[in-house]
Amino acid sequence: MTRSQIPRNLKRKIIVEAGHRCAIPSCRFPTTEIAHIESWTKTKEHKYENLIAVCPNCHTRYDNGEIDKKSMLIYKQKLIFLSDRYTKFELNTLNYLRDKEKVIVRGYLLVQNLIDDGLVQNVNTITYFTYSDGIREDTEFVNILTEKGKQFIDNWINSKSDKFEY
Repeated sequence: MTRSQIPRNLKRKIIVEAGHRCAIPSCRFPTTEIAHIESWTKTKEHKYENLIAVCPNCHTRYDNGEIDKKSMLIYKQKLIFLSDRYTKFELNTLNYLRDKEKVIVRGYLLVQNLIDDGLVQNVNTITYFTYSDGIREDTEFVNILTEKGKQFIDNWINSKSDKFEY
């Protein structure tokens, strides 16, 4: 099977995610290549979760086994938190839910990515109506961390993951 090129938009997303630098924090060299965390010869595909931007030196070190797969998965997880997938508010919500049972947010859109990814679940909606005396309508959403969300946080905090998932 002939190896296809990584689609331009996917390549750009991976490089932008790493800030046009090597994803390994102690390196950060500005020239980047795209590496497959699980080798292309095994997967035969280019998937976002399996791609990471690294410099040529770190890429060679990874291919030679000097940098292990688990480390690359951890670097990829850290990039997800630094990328535009989750807003600062969503990250703060996850952090809050590490220790609290629930959180109330005003506006579904504030945590929509967390809900869409199954990390947080809306368990109650509270609506305040607008009355003739000027009290306005407001909606609050009561959210809890799902099992997938708990696992996501555990993987992030403890770097236990052998497989990248979100």
